[in-house]
Amino acid sequence: MTQNINVFETQPEWLEKDKRTGRPTTVPNPTKPGGPSLSYTITAEFMYDRHRVMLPPDLLAGKTVLDIGCMMGGTGAWCLANGARHYTGIESRRSDLDIGREIFEKYFDPDQYSLVEGWIETFEPEQQYDIVIASGVIYAVFDSFSFVKKITELSRGLVLIDAVHPFNGYRRLFPDATDEQRKQVSKLLSIIQPSERIRMNSADQAGSVRISASIVSLQALILLMKNCGFDYDDSLYQAAEETIDYYYDIARHNRYMAKFFKSTVNANLYQQALENPNTEVASRWLGNSTNK
Repeated sequence: MTQNINVFETQPEWLEKDKRTGRPTTVPNPTKPGGPSLSYTITAEFMYDRHRVMLPPDLLAGKTVLDIGCMMGGTGAWCLANGARHYTGIESRRSDLDIGREIFEKYFDPDQYSLVEGWIETFEPEQQYDIVIASGVIYAVFDSFSFVKKITELSRGLVLIDAVHPFNGYRRLFPDATDEQRKQVSKLLSIIQPSERIRMNSADQAGSVRISASIVSLQALILLMKNCGFDYDDSLYQAAEETIDYYYDIARHNRYMAKFFKSTVNANLYQQALENPNTEVASRWLGNSTNK
């Protein structure tokens, strides 16, 4: 196994310029039942743990990477230092990108990376990417279906997602539930939960803003990804839970990492039946579809 190069130590600007390093881990919210909102602070330990679990060098070697909602691009520095061939980061906030460009110029050749100002919905590159990363962004969109379709179209092999289960209210409704019970709920229920109070952050600001978007459970995400031809690999979920248990835990943050790989799987059985009418699947789905 190749050794990790910890850019968050060798390139300290990624932390020095990130105002989330001073963000509190709890946010008072008197109107919210069950206590304050939970957040996290960007630290060297957290950044190292998160990246070595999600993006080990063996996974990155020789790959092209697209990072959606890249902020300053610290993930790109990790990818390039640990073997990626090229990194592309897309971010809607110019201020974050301006900071990132200054740091990239100091440590990397211009032909190793691209930083794009814009939105994933209108991003139309000329090629696909070996790895597509959507870390902390899927719950910033309202239409989860279109988002998943877009990111799978951009990936030729892997999609890595960092997201949040929509079950924070479960611990308030059932305060005596065990962590194992919470874990089972989070893994079994397929839910997309619209909300008008999702908190999003920027690297150049210490605070956050409230937006309207949707939170997708792991099971719902698996179905959406399968429908677009990507199957689920639970190894990343398990690794995050075991290695970064101070953050990826059901009891407090309800956050999860998920890994998907391109496959022949397709959850849309009706579409499969229409495309292959002579199969057993087709007979089940189309056999009684004609009114008599």
